Amino acid sequence: YVEDFRAAIIQYTKVDLNWFFDQWLESTKRIDYSVKKVKKVSFHKIGLNTLTAGYNITFERKSRMQMPIDFTILANDGKTYDYHIPNNWFVKKTDATVLDKWHGWDLIHPTYTTKVIDIPSGIAEVIIDPTNRLADAYMPDNNSKCNTTFSFDHKLYQYADWKNYEIKYRPDVWWNSYDGMKVGLNLNGGYMRHHHLFDATAWFNTGALQKDSISNPNNYDFYSYRVNYNTNLDKISLNTRINARSQFLSGLYTNKLSLVKSDSKGDNKLTVDFLSMYRTNDNYLINSGWDLRKMNNRIDVDLEHKYTYSYGKGKINLKLQTSALGSAYDYNKLILSAKNNNKLEKLKINTRAYFQLGTGSNWAEESKLGLAGTNNEEMMNSKFTRADGIISADLMGYDYTTNYFHAAGGLNLRGYTGYLAPEFNEDGTVASYNYNGTSGVAFNTEIDFTAYLPYSIRKHNIASYLFADAGIISSENLTKENYKTAFTDVRADAGIGFTYTFRNFGPLEAVRPLVIRFDMPLFLNRAPSADEDFLQMRWLIGINRAL
Repeated sequence: YVEDFRAAIIQYTKVDLNWFFDQWLESTKRIDYSVKKVKKVSFHKIGLNTLTAGYNITFERKSRMQMPIDFTILANDGKTYDYHIPNNWFVKKTDATVLDKWHGWDLIHPTYTTKVIDIPSGIAEVIIDPTNRLADAYMPDNNSKCNTTFSFDHKLYQYADWKNYEIKYRPDVWWNSYDGMKVGLNLNGGYMRHHHLFDATAWFNTGALQKDSISNPNNYDFYSYRVNYNTNLDKISLNTRINARSQFLSGLYTNKLSLVKSDSKGDNKLTVDFLSMYRTNDNYLINSGWDLRKMNNRIDVDLEHKYTYSYGKGKINLKLQTSALGSAYDYNKLILSAKNNNKLEKLKINTRAYFQLGTGSNWAEESKLGLAGTNNEEMMNSKFTRADGIISADLMGYDYTTNYFHAAGGLNLRGYTGYLAPEFNEDGTVASYNYNGTSGVAFNTEIDFTAYLPYSIRKHNIASYLFADAGIISSENLTKENYKTAFTDVRADAGIGFTYTFRNFGPLEAVRPLVIRFDMPLFLNRAPSADEDFLQMRWLIGINRAL
């Protein structure tokens, strides 16, 4: 059918268009032209003995497909001048001025400079493809002024602008106990949500409305910033992106460079991260356990595979994290995790299996494996937990009993959140605290029965589920001799949970829903000594689902 289509078009137009179809139908090349330079030059105009100002315009073929080019010049006096640049094989019938052919294809001769063009009043703007028929992959640089729009980020949903690079701005205000009110400006932008995406925010930390009980109230950081940038590497390799992030938030400098490669369907993905963390202020921390002024540098490699089956879908990740050059620490992690989302009749059954093997002689405390939830490093990824504030140390601090706020991650034994998990010697003294470690295994499951709830409950965005978590943890370097005894005994919890999803932001469709979780781990198989029984009323809250 493709060959029939090609033949029919060529026969009807009576023009040899094989060069066109060879590129469009038999290659993955794409069109991408730009106005590279407009240069003012002097030349001898016919009939005049004096030099006259003219212009050389340079175009660049940034991708590998070559096409004939139409362009228009807008002059300073408002006049327009139309031109056509033929390619090797095709000269269009046009009223525009036809220039010399652009001899080149693929990577051969990627630039083209016009002969001197005489525009008496001067050039105001050069526009490639003024009729928007070229199917160019990146339109902003089709204009010598680089098509760019600036607008307020009102969070109303809009389709991406396929003609312009979009930049949006909005105020950004946040609060934590130590900085007080953070007043800032956010800029974000990109083209077609695919090219040159960035998100940058800078805050001035005022110190206003600080928590009264904090120590050293004047030692807060006077500024904070976060800059994220990512773009495709389509010219080098399709389905490949590079991400860069730099931020200084809550006393921590974080810099990260990532390379992400996926297959055409998105089922398989390889991510390589180069990460550096350096903390200058620990007054922000909800949980202590982060050394000051020590570089925690690491290389992370993550191989991800997504799959589907008759009654659900899943994702498996194999990660390797290892200390890198310049790090003050020496540790390594091998992590294997598998998440599955199954459906049985009206029940949704979500499971997670997690295994981590850790080695090393000098571990960064912030990067250790959490028994109940995430570690300090991962807490920095959420504005709710990166600093004491809306979520306070009173809700997340560690003690000899459980606490009331759970941040998902680690082994995810939510019922033990905030618990030091001590192991005792035979004489009753504490041998170790196992709220975190270096190696561990866990299995977590949630059975969502929301579909069986009355509609009068479901219509208010309330969901409910049963959950159970079990796992073991170790702080020892595992060997063939000690692997059977290095782990703690199994800890497990079970209970019932509820979520409320707040998505009523009116017309602000681009604001992501906020999920508030309320879990009741009614059963703990190794309950703290302060608890009356293994089975009793306990509760905790969290942001977003645990699985």
